[in-house]
Amino acid sequence: MYVAVAAVMVRGGDDASAILRHDSNRYTQLTWLSYPVDDSHFTTGRAEEHMTPEEFRQYWETTYPTCPPVGYVLRQRYSERWLRIHTLPASKRYAESEPEYHDILRRHNTVLTDTLGCGRTFVLVTTGYADSAIPASRPLEVAGHDLSSRHVLSIRMEDDVIPPYWHFFMDALHWEPGMGDPLLRQIADDMVRNVLFVSVERQCVYAPYDGGADIILPSASDRDALRHRYIDWLSAHPLGL
Repeated sequence: MYVAVAAVMVRGGDDASAILRHDSNRYTQLTWLSYPVDDSHFTTGRAEEHMTPEEFRQYWETTYPTCPPVGYVLRQRYSERWLRIHTLPASKRYAESEPEYHDILRRHNTVLTDTLGCGRTFVLVTTGYADSAIPASRPLEVAGHDLSSRHVLSIRMEDDVIPPYWHFFMDALHWEPGMGDPLLRQIADDMVRNVLFVSVERQCVYAPYDGGADIILPSASDRDALRHRYIDWLSAHPLGL
């Protein structure tokens, strides 16, 4: 299951209730903005597949209390239980042929199935970018699934390349190998950025990027076990990058 989330990060002097802080010079406060969400079709006492945006936001705040749902920030903050895989041999970054695209998708699907669990519920977090605090999303393709992309929170980032407001959205789905291929291929071509596959049940995050994926596991021992299983897909870089 996928969940997409939206949040706004603001400067320290803004009039808002900050719940998270980070020492990066890219942002100073993370503020959860309140937007109306129609959750009338949900009931209380729900499992992960019936999570509301508010519940997912609470889960994220509890499990990753120092981070927004951004892959590179998670990697920096939780380095002791972080692992990176590369999706092409010899750490090649971009595919130049269909066999190479096949290899990229094969590696993503193998590790996603290992970390999320086949048929298990997970949350897909996607990101829209805008010049204002008004939530903005973009349509994404996930094979066989219509994404509701419910807004969860937004952040204001300092970035010279993309607009400063990052809006996060959530969709809850059941993982099956191949279902994310259209989206994963766009990520491999750097057409889509900052997508997270989140397992609430297993407390892990899979953050694909153009060239590989960053994975946050529940513990250092879980990270070490995954590293052993995929040692041939790791970087030769001394820092694992």
